[in-house]
Amino acid sequence: MRANGPAAQFSRAQRPRLCIDCSPDAARAYSEATCPHRRSEVSVRSAHRIPSAVLALATIATLTACAPTYEGVTPSEFAATACTNWATTVDLEEAALDVPSEPIFDFESEDLAGQRDRALEVAEGYLEQLRTARAAHDEAVPAVKDGAQIAALFTDYYDAVLAHAEPLVDEFRTIPTDVEPTNAVTLAAIDLFYDMSSNTDFPFRDIEDEKIIEAIGDEPSCVGYVEISPFGL
Repeated sequence: MRANGPAAQFSRAQRPRLCIDCSPDAARAYSEATCPHRRSEVSVRSAHRIPSAVLALATIATLTACAPTYEGVTPSEFAATACTNWATTVDLEEAALDVPSEPIFDFESEDLAGQRDRALEVAEGYLEQLRTARAAHDEAVPAVKDGAQIAALFTDYYDAVLAHAEPLVDEFRTIPTDVEPTNAVTLAAIDLFYDMSSNTDFPFRDIEDEKIIEAIGDEPSCVGYVEISPFGL
């Protein structure tokens, strides 16, 4: 990655020399270029009054202070949270689509109440997983730049899916079980599960942080669910 700005004016070979240069202009230029936001804290009075070793230590301390720190979980912990919950959610969606094929949903079955209860059991389990995943991302903000925004990609996603799915389940809950044709509940269950899983957003796609992308590539629970291409997620 190529550096831009004042710091790019100094090559690797030049920087050690500049750190111990007795020239106040050179020392000031190096300190200001490597840490612009701390210029007011760097004081270079005169070359003959500041030993070169002290100047070198001051520059190193300035560079260390420039390194930002962020609160939150490690990229690996974030990747595990994101992929584990994503995989569980996807598996539940796919399993729900197969529920109307279970024997209880046989078109000749007259146990419409049993069909409705079985579909609701699966649907409510799916909603509970969405809530669990959403809460997990509240606690798993990655300790990187823009970590809060990265976590928000997932909380926003699960909020949107919940906002879409919950009314569908509530509506299905009220479906009558004493109507004709006898396959009415089965057909309604098929519609319910397809509608609940209709969100095609992919929050991983908008992650740009290299540490997070690398952690996702190394996370076993991501395999088969999230793929890293040469162009990112």
